[in-house]
Amino acid sequence: MRCSRRVASWLAGAVISGFALAAVSGETRGGPQMRPFPAFAVKEGSPYICVLYLDDWGVDPAFVSSDLSWSAATDSGLLMDFTGERHMVIRAPTAVWFGAAEIDVTIWNPLGERATQTLSVCVEGLPDPPTIEWIPDQVVARGRQFRSVELDAFESDPDGLAGLAWSVQSGPHLRAEIRDGLLAVSPVDGDWIGKDVVELTLLDPEGLTARRSVSFTVAKAPCVTITSLGVEGFLIEAGDVKILIDALLRDALPRTDTERERLRAASYPYDGATLVLASHRHYDHFSPGVTVDYLTHSLATVFASVSEAADDVRLTKGYEAIADRVTGIPFRDGERTVFDVSGIHVTAFHLHHVAKPEPNLAFLVEIDGIRILHLGDASAIDYSAADLLRIFGGTPLRVDVLLASTGWLASPESVSLVAAAVAPRFAIPMHLPGACPTFYEYWLGSETSVVKLCARGETWIVPARDRTGG
Repeated sequence: MRCSRRVASWLAGAVISGFALAAVSGETRGGPQMRPFPAFAVKEGSPYICVLYLDDWGVDPAFVSSDLSWSAATDSGLLMDFTGERHMVIRAPTAVWFGAAEIDVTIWNPLGERATQTLSVCVEGLPDPPTIEWIPDQVVARGRQFRSVELDAFESDPDGLAGLAWSVQSGPHLRAEIRDGLLAVSPVDGDWIGKDVVELTLLDPEGLTARRSVSFTVAKAPCVTITSLGVEGFLIEAGDVKILIDALLRDALPRTDTERERLRAASYPYDGATLVLASHRHYDHFSPGVTVDYLTHSLATVFASVSEAADDVRLTKGYEAIADRVTGIPFRDGERTVFDVSGIHVTAFHLHHVAKPEPNLAFLVEIDGIRILHLGDASAIDYSAADLLRIFGGTPLRVDVLLASTGWLASPESVSLVAAAVAPRFAIPMHLPGACPTFYEYWLGSETSVVKLCARGETWIVPARDRTGG
């Protein structure tokens, strides 16, 4: 867009100052007085639209500047801050925001007398590249078909969706084509087993592009996969069975609007979950609104969590339509609850939250012979190995996969506790505070392998047990 009425154009971040107000009007009068604002214009992406030194734009003959107060109002979404140095800083809400806006700026004195003027700003739009959102990798057993992907659901462009065009290149073992916005992938050789990649490109009318790689794997036999969804969220799949744990979040992850909508609408890749579990009610593990929306669209999904989270769901609009598929588990520290949902066997261990004795459930999920333990935010410091062995039933759980926050995996003491009470084949760190850490030094010599599944959207195939059960 072009900015109209450009009375003045200032570089982003420039401080507008040096205007004397001795001649604001022809004669002195009571109350605050304001100098007319020019119109400010910058390019999209500028860190500031303008920075105004307020004492250059308003005065009251009866008061010193420190006695005067300022405020600003707009419905444009622009961000406005007043600093202790009497500057007004105006910024765009995002790096790709553009448009014209008006801001009503008011100055008033201690007597309540005031003056208001309108400040006009314009952020000139520039061409932005399109974006391809996360498209999940796919894993199927030999003889099964890969799922077709509606690519329109994964495209976005701040400049608008008109004129976007997709193209694809496949690796040597895959055949890929796009027809009417639908990506179809299949092996070149029907007997092929392995992993290959397709490269997707999205082109906009300005010639800007986005690219994303998606892997497609054919496994020798049916398998269980785990996909990281961020924080402590995971998607567990075994054939047509899907389980979501700590995944129905609203604000805890930097998702785009379209990805949030796909989650709420139970659309691919979140569709068709048989079971949704939430370890506890904290916002970065569970959202009642997203849960209600998801179950409203996914008519066969069952939700289970601590009673406090289930109560939050019951207080959410739309609950009545899903009430028969919501289960709250009363928390009793150190106990366990066992239930089955459509062939999925679940044991919920009542282990309270770290640093605060709030309800938290650790879920042991058994599916297709694979045992996966998700600890939620269970404390790694309040339970001894003897405590955990008692809660787990007297013997180590011997799970295939342990999903544990870093506190369980990042010291020799906690590693010893996990090895004694859980004895996992594989351990995956979760709730990562930043870059994916490594914990290999703590596990050297143990029977547990640490798997780095750190990037959101990354998928891992759980290796099958050998014939001896190891």
